[in-house]
Amino acid sequence: MIEYIKNILPRLKAASQKVNQKEQLVDKTWVWVGFAEEFSTIHFLRDQRLLVTKLGNVQEGKWEFIGNELIHLSGEGFNIMLNHGILFGGVLVIQKQGVFDHFEVLYDQIEIPNGDVVKYIEANLPLKPQEPLPFYIYPLTTHVDECEIRFKEKPTINSLVSCSEVFSGKVLGLPDHLGVEIFENKVIRVYYFAVVETDAGFIENEIDNCDWEHPKGKSFFRDISSLPNGEYKIISMKPNMSWKRIGFKNGEIDYVGSLSKDVLTAIVILLVTGFAALIIGLQ
Repeated sequence: MIEYIKNILPRLKAASQKVNQKEQLVDKTWVWVGFAEEFSTIHFLRDQRLLVTKLGNVQEGKWEFIGNELIHLSGEGFNIMLNHGILFGGVLVIQKQGVFDHFEVLYDQIEIPNGDVVKYIEANLPLKPQEPLPFYIYPLTTHVDECEIRFKEKPTINSLVSCSEVFSGKVLGLPDHLGVEIFENKVIRVYYFAVVETDAGFIENEIDNCDWEHPKGKSFFRDISSLPNGEYKIISMKPNMSWKRIGFKNGEIDYVGSLSKDVLTAIVILLVTGFAALIIGLQ
């Protein structure tokens, strides 16, 4: 979780609010992710009291803003200064003052009742089609459901990953729009992953040859496994490309371009015919 937050922190900061107002914190039950590996919550009360619970046991203290985006928490057994707080909807990310490589993550229990912070962030974090990807550095940690997966380096065929449990399946959302397929903690496939919104619906594309200009690979409707042969008009896509039309044959990409394949073929025939007529006329 913490590694995931570190990896997306630039994007998260760009889409978050700075924590500097009482209304951002009060009247909420904040669950402290991973604190002592036990279910712990924090309540910031309007009268500046602070309630910290762990497994139902309550410890009372005080909290206050003291300027420069600092939050002071104090009570029996703790006296902490926090800074660089950011609020992304129902997720609160804070740091101890002067500790730059460690973050604490809390979430609003009403906003995220199932506690899946990663899924909540991924569903709500905006990424404009033309926005460049954030700068990532391997090693990189991500999550699929409840399994934590760590890539020591950019994935390649037969490279091994570290998992919190034996994992087999697909991992998406890696840098450069990469997707990988893993079998028992070993990478068996690497591909580009693109989501294309067409006039027929959203289509997911797994580009095996990793070539945006001449893509080849599996394609399927997001909610329907089968994909009818044909050509579709592109409304939007991620990553953003210059494609306007996309065609499929037997569940694979057959054509991408700015014009319909039929129109393009007709233009080519017309040009060839015209050129041939010109040559004959010159003879």
